[in-house]
Amino acid sequence: MTNAAQITRAYPRAAPVAKDVVALGRELGVDPAWIANVIQFESGWNPQAVNSKSGASGLIQFMPKTASGLGTSVSAIRTMNASQQWPYVRRYFLPYRGRLSSQVDVFMAVFYPKAIGKGENYRFSALVSKYNPGIFTSGDYVRKALRRARLLSPSSLSPSAKPSPVGRRGGGGLAQLRRKRERQMKILFGTGAALFTVAALVAIVARRRMG
Repeated sequence: MTNAAQITRAYPRAAPVAKDVVALGRELGVDPAWIANVIQFESGWNPQAVNSKSGASGLIQFMPKTASGLGTSVSAIRTMNASQQWPYVRRYFLPYRGRLSSQVDVFMAVFYPKAIGKGENYRFSALVSKYNPGIFTSGDYVRKALRRARLLSPSSLSPSAKPSPVGRRGGGGLAQLRRKRERQMKILFGTGAALFTVAALVAIVARRRMG
């Protein structure tokens, strides 16, 4: 499990709430790094971050309706620092306790809760893709989000259940990309071994001719 010091080293702006991130991770039964990576992508740890198109605000980009359901408002959220916002972040996540088994699930809890537990190949509606260019599946979204992440582990790269191909044309998912790298390494080592064998045979033949 990632600790508060590791979170702060990766994301210095997380310092005021790093211990809270760890505590929430324990409550939810997930690696705190997964929560930290979501906040990094959503707001870069800027509690006053605002999406000019949707009005989403704060650390996890609360939508106006979501903020209202949590007993506050986006206008109030924008006046709060990270510590003041944290109770609302915690309150937002707690209903998903027991349902989050991967980094993908934690991202989806904020972006599109219907996709929780559906793995990398969950396909969004045309409307969602329209407002999020290039995002057709949950895997597309997570790959984009993880480009900004600084707390990665093998468990961050693929959901624990049902890893499957994703992409607009059915291209490989996160797990498939990892397998592709493994195949490339095997080919590389295999090629190296073959070249070594050929070189050795050539040397033997050369010695025999000289003899």
